[in-house]
Amino acid sequence: MLTPSVRRDEGWLLYSAALPRPFPEDRERLLAWSGELAGNCKFGCDAAHAELRVQAELPLSVEADERVAWVEAGFAAAAERLGLATVVAVQGALLPMTVARELAELCDDAGWPGEKRADGSLAVDLGVQGAYVPATVERCGERIAVETELVGMPEVEGPCRAALVAFLLRVNGAFRMARAVVRGSEPRAFLEVWLPLAADAEELGEAIAALAVAAQRSALEARLLACDERLAAAYLERLGIERSGTVPPVRGT
Repeated sequence: MLTPSVRRDEGWLLYSAALPRPFPEDRERLLAWSGELAGNCKFGCDAAHAELRVQAELPLSVEADERVAWVEAGFAAAAERLGLATVVAVQGALLPMTVARELAELCDDAGWPGEKRADGSLAVDLGVQGAYVPATVERCGERIAVETELVGMPEVEGPCRAALVAFLLRVNGAFRMARAVVRGSEPRAFLEVWLPLAADAEELGEAIAALAVAAQRSALEARLLACDERLAAAYLERLGIERSGTVPPVRGT
């Protein structure tokens, strides 16, 4: 059973539900599933990589029945993916479908001005030291997607791939609102935040800021782990993870 708990902490509602242990699923698959969950729900782990969980973070500044329902829908979808029951009573994500203002205007008002691209999306500089890491802000169906690509994965193999997956799950456990996901037939790793179409400038600003914090702390590390086998092997050894990405069972469980 997936049993979410929620607590308030410094302006956030923090949702979390531990996964059963030992957990048999391929951990890279969890990052792919994260990109399908409503409410910015995500699979992540603690710093020691010992506990896997589903989690989500909702700023209290945008707390509303519709947003809470969106998070609950994400937990219900995660439970379905895992073949687990959930105690969340989902009322449905009754999100307002009002068309938002122009994205450029919203980004300006949010304090994150962007450069308009030919496809109508915006590129917003996330301010990562030592590298230009832009976020793409665009409308996708019935949501606004804010995302930045971390690294392409088709050529990442062996300990580099295992280390990258382990790192991205830790990113999901450590940073609020933003989530690391893997998607595509030729997989690529992204950081992203989803918002409903009716999100205002304050909510968009929260999303881009959350993405910026996560990118500033993880973008360069992800790229290094993806290309440096010696660094990746040392990272896995420090976490007690085998080079294949397998996590040894915890004694007593």
